[in-house]
Amino acid sequence: MTVLVVTASDTHANSTLGLCAGTVDLPDGGTYIPSPQQQDLWTCWLDFWKTIKKLKRKHRAKVWAVFVGDIIDMNVHSKGELISPYNATTAHEIAFDTLDPALKIVDKTFICRGTTAHVGGQGQLEEKLAKDIEAERDELLNTWSWYHLPLLADGVLFDIAHHPESGSNVEWTQGNAANRIAATIMLQYASSYDEFPQVVVRAHKHRRQISEKTHPVSVVCLPAWTLKSSFVYRIGKAAGLPDIGGAYFVCNDGKLIDWDLIDYKPKRRPPWSSDK
Repeated sequence: MTVLVVTASDTHANSTLGLCAGTVDLPDGGTYIPSPQQQDLWTCWLDFWKTIKKLKRKHRAKVWAVFVGDIIDMNVHSKGELISPYNATTAHEIAFDTLDPALKIVDKTFICRGTTAHVGGQGQLEEKLAKDIEAERDELLNTWSWYHLPLLADGVLFDIAHHPESGSNVEWTQGNAANRIAATIMLQYASSYDEFPQVVVRAHKHRRQISEKTHPVSVVCLPAWTLKSSFVYRIGKAAGLPDIGGAYFVCNDGKLIDWDLIDYKPKRRPPWSSDK
């Protein structure tokens, strides 16, 4: 049985910069309309799942979707960039609508827990969402969502979690984090004499990174599905463009027969000019 593992992360539903399917009815009777940039982001999201649907037919595969954390956003640090700052029910509805295009074509769904500041203590918002969509359960912890997902897809072993073991925050070190994660994972598995995973997937940093072929473990750090926040400007990345997209892996009889990152790049804004 060919399995198409699809990974996407950091959709930040309920953020004014994250994925939003359309107009949102607010709990006070008002209405939120997604920005033009959010509407473009939503178009990319639909295109991503359209591509996955084509791959599903091409490979005659079962699709296992893994949403690798920070699906919902109720940011405790800043309420200024939230659609519904205090009503978790509205945030949950936005997230459910966000996942709907994916849920229409997948055969199994897994949800990893993201950052406490975004999804609540013990990943409570993602736990509720995972239960409501009847995602695959973590039988060891008796939960609907996962801190750490070891996944065997037709003989290909994955290690998936939201938080990376290392990060690279400046442009001239991009890619180094994925290599460090590969080495770290090898040591962690070797210390218990366990088989290395073939693919390690991490998220959280919103940056696209892939390890070099210097280790038997391949690491993919996922881009996000959100636009630049005020935090990004504060840390001196005003000129950068966000990495947008997700990854897929075609697994068959213990072999990774195809994989890729599907990338989208927002257009750089034109300069202001007095000639307008």
